[in-house]
Amino acid sequence: AIFRSWWYGDLVKYYKRYLNESTSSLRELYKTNGLRNIGLTMANKFAYSLFGEYGYEVLLFLIALFSAYTLGKLIAMYSSSSYWSYLMYLSMGFYAFTLSGLKQTIAMSFCCLAMIALLQDNIKRFLIMVGLGALFHAPALVFLVAYPFSRKKFDKWYVIVVATLMTAMYLYRNQLVYFFEDAYRSEAAADAILAREVSGVGGRFIGMMLIMMLAMMLRPLTLKDRIYTKVYS
Repeated sequence: AIFRSWWYGDLVKYYKRYLNESTSSLRELYKTNGLRNIGLTMANKFAYSLFGEYGYEVLLFLIALFSAYTLGKLIAMYSSSSYWSYLMYLSMGFYAFTLSGLKQTIAMSFCCLAMIALLQDNIKRFLIMVGLGALFHAPALVFLVAYPFSRKKFDKWYVIVVATLMTAMYLYRNQLVYFFEDAYRSEAAADAILAREVSGVGGRFIGMMLIMMLAMMLRPLTLKDRIYTKVYS
């Protein structure tokens, strides 16, 4: 990943941000962005203080290394088939996204560590990891719902509630995308993103739904199968 082209995805935008944040004071940056993505801002400034203009390449390498390590650790500890786990990760498009979505990649890596803490019933470490991820990308806070869902008793009401929520999320995906983008960015940006992105929302969702239904048929959920039940949830 260190040798990826800077013209791929948002890497040029991130490089411009790196140069801007590295040479601006924290007070100026706070007036402009507040605390949003403060983790990436601090990482940029730290890399620039050590490596100057070459710090961006160092960041690309460290982010790729961190992503590979956290994903590998999660798979090594809990996957019954590393091959299929990596195949799923690649085929669902997550790896390709890490080549350009730097802040999202860091947040996702912390969520991998949060998942390990969740499977070990370590709520304090789970909250810390999600919090660290949110410093780089605020939507990482969505992963907090994993905790109550993983502890809920699996019964028919669980299936009904989850099925209802997932159906509603799919049917109202346009409104949801607009709501969150409008809250996170300006209204004009939200309109542009909605027009460009929302048509693609849903395909991966349907694919994951089919995988979950197939998984339930091949390996029914039981209370004794603790790790699998939590991961499924």
